[in-house]
Amino acid sequence: MNEKYIELEIPNEWGEYLYNLLNGLEKERELHWMINYSEILEKKGNDFPELLEEKVYKNDDLFKKIKTVCYVIQLDIYAYCKERIEVMHLRISDSSYVEIWMSDKYVFDKFIKGNIISDYLREHGME
Repeated sequence: MNEKYIELEIPNEWGEYLYNLLNGLEKERELHWMINYSEILEKKGNDFPELLEEKVYKNDDLFKKIKTVCYVIQLDIYAYCKERIEVMHLRISDSSYVEIWMSDKYVFDKFIKGNIISDYLREHGME
């Protein structure tokens, strides 16, 4: 498959923004995620710690973390399959600009079934 590229501008607010963006991949047990850079605030009383403190996550562990109220400021993350081949690169800039590169058709097909992505594709006549 040729690499697919999607560019979106999604309004960001406190909530499950990142989970809603990635939820089409939640059941993909073979995926691992490597965080290159992240600035995601989590609400904990009067504190706002960084949500993703580790640099590498198994898919299950990432989804447990991101299924929480947070605010995504910046993110640069890569998804790898079990063969350690990069299948997706996701970058979020300035809280709402989302860029996604995918090189695996299976991952692409699962990803576009997520809530935000499928709604966006339907709204813009891209399905």
